[in-house]
Amino acid sequence: MRTGCHLREFVCFILIVMVLTAVKGFAGGSPLSSEEIQKKRTITMKAINKHMRQLKVAIGKKQFDRASTAADAVAKLVAQIPELSPKGSAYGPKSRIKPAVWEKFAHYKDLTEHSADAARSLAKVAKSQNKEKVMASFLSLARSCTKCHKPYRKKKRRAK
Repeated sequence: MRTGCHLREFVCFILIVMVLTAVKGFAGGSPLSSEEIQKKRTITMKAINKHMRQLKVAIGKKQFDRASTAADAVAKLVAQIPELSPKGSAYGPKSRIKPAVWEKFAHYKDLTEHSADAARSLAKVAKSQNKEKVMASFLSLARSCTKCHKPYRKKKRRAK
């Protein structure tokens, strides 16, 4: 019985070390390069997009538990956007972040907070299982995303 406790403590310790190591770059360890920040921001934005598509499908199929879970994921990811957008983190030609982000960072942050709130609201509304209300909440979330994209994200370059 005692060996099981030690093993569990050891596993917990290893997990804590892994998590702390993973966030070290953001939490005061060696600072991340602009390229690394850009990669993290891009991965986060793509994950948000993936969850938004899942939301749309789940709502259409009346899978409200799945929609609630996806909306919670969107809220958590959107809340990370300001910390993934430090000044000067636009890296390379693939970066779609506009310099206006840093000129109006408070507004940028307010918009991301509004989107995170809209996603949390959608997660709650999805539990009502009322498709019309859930769809209205989804559209509100989508509009909140667009409000940020228009002033702060460059248009996608088309391949020639």
